[in-house]
Amino acid sequence: MGEYIAFSEHGPAELLVLLKGVRSIIESMTEVLHAGILVKDGGMKAHYLIDTTGARRVRVVLRYQEPIWGLRQYVENMFASDTKGGIYLCAIDRLYSAFDNVYQVLDPSTPDSEDYSHIIFGWLYTLSEEFICCLERKESIALVILGYFTVLMRDLERYWFIIGCSRHVMEGVCRFLGEGDRRWVEWPLRELEEEDKDRTDGQRGVDV
Repeated sequence: MGEYIAFSEHGPAELLVLLKGVRSIIESMTEVLHAGILVKDGGMKAHYLIDTTGARRVRVVLRYQEPIWGLRQYVENMFASDTKGGIYLCAIDRLYSAFDNVYQVLDPSTPDSEDYSHIIFGWLYTLSEEFICCLERKESIALVILGYFTVLMRDLERYWFIIGCSRHVMEGVCRFLGEGDRRWVEWPLRELEEEDKDRTDGQRGVDV
């Protein structure tokens, strides 16, 4: 498929428009939904696969700060006299905050106790139109920032219907990145690879 959640081969991403529409519906009908089938204590439960999130969260907590701040410093220097730098820095700062909110407040011993999808997808929902345009034009720094987001997306792959999304988006990012810019996605690529290994090892443990 040529859709990569926030951009596509040919420009705007239909999925992002759909997600924003779902968000608007949820926000406008919060009370009704909370009183109905989605009520927290009695509603639908998520269907989890093998859960390795406790281990991966500990690993990510120890690793995300340095690469994100390294990317931020690079953008700050690279676009010091360019107004576009502010667009990128805003997206990076909000992404860093999302990582903080998901990983720094967690109790790794109880990985299923909270649903952080609203924080993770919240980063997508609230991307500025300027940044989305940068993604649609497949500008390198915008693609790199989205690549970092895939590490957060991977946390949602506890849900069967999101499995594979982080890898698919990263493949799209790498597809449109120039060779010289791919060094900036080494960290998220490494995280996804390690998590693939964790999942494979976990499945083998169940089969034994």
